[in-house]
Amino acid sequence: MTVVAFFEFLAAGWWMMYVKLYSLGDATTRTLNAKLMVLSSDPHLGAIGFYWMPIPTFSRIPFVLLLEPLGAAAFAGPMTCAFFGALTIPMLASTGRVLGAPRWLVVTVCAVFALSPLTIYMSSNGMSESTFACFIALTLLAYARWSRSHQVWDLVFFGVALALGTATRYEMLIVAPFLCAGVAMQLPRARWVRAFTLAMIPTLLWVAVWALASKLIMKDWIFFLHASSGLTKVPEHAPWLPENRTLANSLKYSGELVAVLAPGIVFAVAALRRTFRATFGLLAGALALPLVSAYQVHTGTSWAVPRFYMVLSVFSVVAVLWASSPPTSNAAGAPRGRRLRPWLSFAGVGVLIVGVISATLHLAVQRATGPEGEYIFFRYLLGRDTVSTPILGSPNQLFESDLHQYYVLRDELDPVLAQGKKVATDVSNFETLVTREPRQYVVPENRNFELVAADPIGRFDFVVVVKSSAVSFHGQALLDAIHAKTAVGTWVMTRDYTNVTLWEFVPTGKALTTGPDAGKLPATTAPTPAGTTTTAASPTVLGP
Repeated sequence: MTVVAFFEFLAAGWWMMYVKLYSLGDATTRTLNAKLMVLSSDPHLGAIGFYWMPIPTFSRIPFVLLLEPLGAAAFAGPMTCAFFGALTIPMLASTGRVLGAPRWLVVTVCAVFALSPLTIYMSSNGMSESTFACFIALTLLAYARWSRSHQVWDLVFFGVALALGTATRYEMLIVAPFLCAGVAMQLPRARWVRAFTLAMIPTLLWVAVWALASKLIMKDWIFFLHASSGLTKVPEHAPWLPENRTLANSLKYSGELVAVLAPGIVFAVAALRRTFRATFGLLAGALALPLVSAYQVHTGTSWAVPRFYMVLSVFSVVAVLWASSPPTSNAAGAPRGRRLRPWLSFAGVGVLIVGVISATLHLAVQRATGPEGEYIFFRYLLGRDTVSTPILGSPNQLFESDLHQYYVLRDELDPVLAQGKKVATDVSNFETLVTREPRQYVVPENRNFELVAADPIGRFDFVVVVKSSAVSFHGQALLDAIHAKTAVGTWVMTRDYTNVTLWEFVPTGKALTTGPDAGKLPATTAPTPAGTTTTAASPTVLGP
């Protein structure tokens, strides 16, 4: 089943990226960072960036190295997602076996999970959810082992798994205290503090290491928090969020998503009477994420799109297995529990199937799924029309409207880069990922970028400017340089693509080498103000 699921997820990722030409921006960035770490004009580990936790990016490096000779490094993102999505399935199966759930139930719920459109999307879109889900599954496997054995090695296993989850997504820090409390509460009260501390130590050590790396490289202990403060402002009119974001409405929003995407979580309640302390930790950990998300919706500090809730499907499956498993001892009432468990198993499978259907129907509604376009994937599965109107004024609402321009740019620019020319970009983008000449790119992740960008003459020959970054995070010096006059040549905008423009430096008296006017001398026009663009038919010249 794991191998079949892997190729299932790969096929979905291939369809999205190469048939529908669709890739989420954050997925592109993570894969690009992995490529820049090993294949760039300045390869170094610091190119990973410190906005996100590192495992989703580091884990892409082997796939980037494997696919780059084929010109398909961009597919490293979906392939990594498929790998971790498929790896989640044997972990769920192992959890069921540890808990003693019936074999038919373990196989059935794993099949439902693997075939769910929610899992397929999560494991093929190039984002980090499938990696996070995999480490959540690993952590819950360790939690189940501890609940059955109380062996010290299972406690170590749990702590390491929890730390790996934290190194994947910051949200694991929200779940960690509740699961650790569940671990500790299964022991005599006198040992609670010691067990909780031991379970948390690997996670705390990892957080300390990550903070130290951020301090040494970014000069900020909590760089991710400061960097996100200016990026997470939620739009005033976000169609997928409640219009009136009171705490009650925000809780209702999160609760509805849990009910739609992961209804199996409710089955943990059925096991509370038998194994209250262990089940309480599991249930509290599962509900911590949506509760914190509800608070963030209320305070306007998170976009809280349904994609953030998809990992709860792992808790949903484990809760069904947990409720259908026998208790650890023959306590009073166990015979009655044995008679009830088969009914819980059948009901759990039914609820998981209902969750697959409800998730697919909900995520196919445009206004319910946010600005990232995931609804188009689910509408396609339902055979519905995918033509849509933009959300929040974004043009990227159809699969076909996103990536084609970058392939055109690559095909036009790579031949001259292969001759030794260099290109700089103010913001690393998809063309940096798909180019077959990554070492000819000067990007903001380069350690000397600001110095080179401020004095570009002779250092590079072309500049790619992202239209939405008239003032970019790193590239203002580069933009200032190409809009300045120079006595030795001119900067000419030779092509205007959908989201980017291509500029070429043309020495005085020389002809253009790219664009529809290649071979012609550039026309002399007045300099264009920074941030404006024109069409390629009338190239803009900056200079004397």
